[in-house]
Amino acid sequence: MKEWRSIQIAATILYRLSDNIKIETVNNVLYNFKVVIQDCNLSFAIKVARSSFTKNVSYKTYLEELKETFNNNCDGFIPIILMCVNESTETAMWGFQVGWLYNKPIIFDKVKFMTSNEKSWNLINDHIKSMDNTIRILSIYGMKIMKSLEIAIDYNQQTFKAEIVYFRDFSDLYKMKQTSYKADKERFYKLLNSIPEEEFPVDDLDNMIYQCISSKYHIVNTRSRLMISTFELRNLQHYKNCIHKKGNIVIEPDPILPMLDGMYIPHIGIDIFPYLPIAADIFSDISITYTIPIANWIECYSKIIADIKTLHNIEEFLQ
Repeated sequence: MKEWRSIQIAATILYRLSDNIKIETVNNVLYNFKVVIQDCNLSFAIKVARSSFTKNVSYKTYLEELKETFNNNCDGFIPIILMCVNESTETAMWGFQVGWLYNKPIIFDKVKFMTSNEKSWNLINDHIKSMDNTIRILSIYGMKIMKSLEIAIDYNQQTFKAEIVYFRDFSDLYKMKQTSYKADKERFYKLLNSIPEEEFPVDDLDNMIYQCISSKYHIVNTRSRLMISTFELRNLQHYKNCIHKKGNIVIEPDPILPMLDGMYIPHIGIDIFPYLPIAADIFSDISITYTIPIANWIECYSKIIADIKTLHNIEEFLQ
């Protein structure tokens, strides 16, 4: 009875998040039911469990069953979402237990859990679509502009390089620039060689990040890319295998007055990918402070907070 209660809560959450799905019962020991995304005819499975499931011995047994099943047979092409339900609050955490990349299963030993809400549903929906070989347009939430800064630093008479990556939301103020071309042929050749960098948006937040990074490193190159289809989302997954370091940009007034004690100080997390393993320590624990004169702080504060909300880190899009 308890298990059916959790399954009922899981199904209710799914139907609340989308009217574009159909839930089908199955007879399978690895998952409780199948979900069909009707507009693209793709399916994924839901394994329902309690909140403490991943901490129990039964979870290790479940992982062994998954590996035994999918390592010997890849015909059952279906991603599996582990959905851990809290019956008292009728909420759930979920994440990919089994994903697919280039028709091969990926069994995650540690699930990247998210709260089951509209935001995470869009992410899951986009990832399900990216696991298929067909290129599809991402959800409005999933569409982003990817910003990349190639940086370099000299250390022990050698030059070491890394890449900084972040994402920005599209908006009425942050959108592609309209460029007039003299002829269709000119437009064709420009688009064939990728969208020119000058056509991508740049705002105060981008300039702030650039200024902070350039104060510590030499910026070799900047590049912007669109993430609008499952093709780009799928290609993004290669960063999971790269060396990954975290940094932080702190934005604070100068000087910091006692009256500001307790006020939230904005900060921006940055993702750094060193090109060489020996450079990992060089790009570790980066912290940069960006100061704003106190006379301008109140005027700038609200805009900075709003702009930071449009920035996303790469982990959000990795599975």
